[in-house]
Amino acid sequence: MDLFDITQKVLDVLEQIGARFFVGGSIASSLYGELRYTQAPDIITDLDAERADEVVARLQADFYCNPAAAREAAQRRSSFNLTHFDSQYKIDLFVSKGRRCDESRFARRRIPANMPANFWVASPEDVVLAKLEWFRLGQGLSDRQWRDILSILATQQGQLDEAYLSLWAARLEASDLLEKARQEIQPLL
Repeated sequence: MDLFDITQKVLDVLEQIGARFFVGGSIASSLYGELRYTQAPDIITDLDAERADEVVARLQADFYCNPAAAREAAQRRSSFNLTHFDSQYKIDLFVSKGRRCDESRFARRRIPANMPANFWVASPEDVVLAKLEWFRLGQGLSDRQWRDILSILATQQGQLDEAYLSLWAARLEASDLLEKARQEIQPLL
């Protein structure tokens, strides 16, 4: 099984238990910008503790997951991971914090062309916004996050909902970073 198949197995289980979810992180940024290899897909979901238990139970034959860590992540709205036994691929599940921006991200998720019917992916705008947040949390030290931001903005130029980006960047207190990124890609366009 390749990383896509392994990720799809987790998405199938999330769909079966009625959880909302979408793929974010480097997989999403690779779809909208520069292709980047990863061994740890990010899935954002709205699990509660009961459904976290169900995810672990349904995937335990193929994945290692600490049940207590999954339950705690659901309760605290944090993250936990699954490690595929055969390949050792790791999948990170981030439990939505339930913020207004998170709800907006769920509403704007989409299924890219040629993907399975439940391969929900964050919109390009929401990938940029999430990466701006991560960049700020990392005190601006992640070249990889910044490169993903620039790559999406440049590749998707003219196709992005710029008003949405500006609105949510302001609400997330990241307008300065968004403006800096917009200025950095101008010479490239």
